[in-house]
Amino acid sequence: VTMGLSEPSSRQASPQGRTAELLRLITDTMVPTGGPFEQGASAVRLDEAVWRYFGQLHPLGTVGLSFLVHTIDFAPLLFGPLRRRFSDLSAAQRELHLDGWENSRLALRRQVIRGLKLAVMLHFYDSPQICAAIGYDGSYLRDKLLAGPNAASHRARLA
Repeated sequence: VTMGLSEPSSRQASPQGRTAELLRLITDTMVPTGGPFEQGASAVRLDEAVWRYFGQLHPLGTVGLSFLVHTIDFAPLLFGPLRRRFSDLSAAQRELHLDGWENSRLALRRQVIRGLKLAVMLHFYDSPQICAAIGYDGSYLRDKLLAGPNAASHRARLA
């Protein structure tokens, strides 16, 4: 069991191998196809967006994300009651397991999954397909930025 740390993941543009499979399973569980939106995590390539985001946070950000997704995969074996890996659970069981992390009595488990969920949801709602689905064209934020104290730099950046 390597927990994904043997991969030179901090240099990869997208997740590879088992790490890619696990990240895709986790993002698909958090944002399923046919849920509140017809498009799910797979349709907007959410796993790759989250991977790139973690890579931009810190040079070892993707190493940490690899460790996290492998930890989530082995967590059902440790925290039960199902003694199988996350990747071997059904979609409903995976959802219940992640819900268990969010409602855990252990603060660290709650914080870890909420941080990951925050990154996943921010990138999901930032995708052009989802912005179009909810009728958001970006004008509210653009207007606020262009009316603020750094309006000149925002105008140059947005031009």
